[in-house]
Amino acid sequence: MNVSADPRPVAIHHGECTTGQPRVRPITRRGAIEALTAGVEACSLCRPDRTLRID
Repeated sequence: MNVSADPRPVAIHHGECTTGQPRVRPITRRGAIEALTAGVEACSLCRPDRTLRID
């Protein structure tokens, strides 16, 4: 299965995080919040959940 075949995010990263490179796609702020509140994992290094204030 191709990595990009499934459009659902596996993890959310801050825009400047290089951990997920090169397999990342841009997402809107709203999309990131929705994904995080739906249970998508936040990167443990760049912690976008803290930036977006998602508890």
